[in-house]
Amino acid sequence: MKRNERAQYTNNMAHLMSDTNRRPKAIRTVSLFSGCGGTDIALQASGYKIVLANDIWDKACDTYRDNLKKPAIECGDIRDIKKFKSA
Repeated sequence: MKRNERAQYTNNMAHLMSDTNRRPKAIRTVSLFSGCGGTDIALQASGYKIVLANDIWDKACDTYRDNLKKPAIECGDIRDIKKFKSA
């Protein structure tokens, strides 16, 4: 990339990042085998919305609830979930 192209690219990116009027919608996602929620914490910080999380281990589910904002975790066997939320 040439110097002037790089400068133009940098200016365009700065403009896009500072444009608060065009915030994208959060990407909805389902988290399976969630554990204590480490990956989901990173997803939330990146703008994703976790609409459903699942783990079979009750201690992991309790920790998940402690770790995440607005936790939507269902604790139990994934085979028992009859319907998944639309992501």
